[in-house]
Amino acid sequence: MINHLKNQMKINTKKGRCYLIGLLVVVLFVGLAGIIGNQYSGLKRMESIQRSLDDINQILREMNKRKENEF
Repeated sequence: MINHLKNQMKINTKKGRCYLIGLLVVVLFVGLAGIIGNQYSGLKRMESIQRSLDDINQILREMNKRKENEF
């Protein structure tokens, strides 16, 4: 009887470890997906800022050309 209980506890412990490892894998996967999503979002934001700066730079160049042509 005692040996049967010990064996049952070992089986439950193994199942518990499997569930814990599975949960850990899921949590790590979700965390990694979140990190990748944030990096992608930041990249898109930086690209948008770069386009805005390029537009401003182009406008300033055109303004400088107009001033040079006036003189």
